[in-house]
Amino acid sequence: MKSQWLMVGLVPVFGCFDPNNRDVDDDQPLNIETDTDTDTDSDTDTDTDTDTDTDTDTDTDTDTDTDTDTDTDTDSDRDGDGWTEADGDCDDNNDDVYPGAPELCDGEDNDCDDSVDEGADPDDFEPNNGSNQAVDLGNLNSINGSTTEAWLFGDDDEDWYYFYAIDETDWGFDSFFIDMTLSPPGGVDIAIDIYHAQEGTTDFEFWETVDERGSGGSETYYYGGWTAFSDEGYYMFNVYSNSGSDCSESYLWSIEGGG
Repeated sequence: MKSQWLMVGLVPVFGCFDPNNRDVDDDQPLNIETDTDTDTDSDTDTDTDTDTDTDTDTDTDTDTDTDTDTDTDTDSDRDGDGWTEADGDCDDNNDDVYPGAPELCDGEDNDCDDSVDEGADPDDFEPNNGSNQAVDLGNLNSINGSTTEAWLFGDDDEDWYYFYAIDETDWGFDSFFIDMTLSPPGGVDIAIDIYHAQEGTTDFEFWETVDERGSGGSETYYYGGWTAFSDEGYYMFNVYSNSGSDCSESYLWSIEGGG
């Protein structure tokens, strides 16, 4: 039987075959890139991620770490103060802010202790923010006629003081008295709580709050003593702001008294 051959015409194929673009899974369609670079992603740079910059991470800056600054470490000191966020710098864009920094009167938490402006001015009585830190002013007779200058650093600041008062006239005409005036900065509503511990004890009892003048007004307190009763003992005072504060201006507290 004579063999017969069927000639099939060759079909020309145009273009070049790229072996890197061949599909290794015959059950899936070919995955052919549409860009002209030499990597395997679909953007036009030469890295292997899909963003448009030239580094190998997935953020939008041009370095190789995952933060948004332009250096290559993850805990940089951006403000040059010697502290990073990893070290506890609570504002790494302000070189006046870092742990242990001197507190300034600028509305910032300079020393990163969650308090603002405390100690910004030279208040020799700080820290005196609680009864266990109350400052001993001495004996009432020795501070008679004195004026204390101090600051309230923020709405949450409190100043605690105490002195000891001697009462030598328990019977008859009682010459014992305490006369105080507290003058705040303008715009600050200042108040004072008064406590007393009877002679021979340190068990303080709350007496009263002096807060009558409102914002910017001076508060006054006068106690004339009790006849046939000893007024001797410790007197403790808590000075605080009901509203407003001014770390740039002090309050003045004048004290007169004796017995």
